[in-house]
Amino acid sequence: FVVVNFDNLQEEMAQGSGEYLVSLSNLLGVPPDSRDRFLQSAQRQYGYIFEESQSRPESLRRLMKTLQVTSPYS
Repeated sequence: FVVVNFDNLQEEMAQGSGEYLVSLSNLLGVPPDSRDRFLQSAQRQYGYIFEESQSRPESLRRLMKTLQVTSPYS
């Protein structure tokens, strides 16, 4: 899901909302009452994950690593 929807997720993480980001939260098992916190966290992590000087594969690696570390919502 993340690889196929990478560009959409990048855009929505910058905004802190969107259907792809909500779908990702569902796939990660984020409960509905924690969704807003997940979206805010994703937006806060945007600068680290999508740092301008890094490659797309590195951004993807950082995104996957961040998702593993910050998925205590379930």
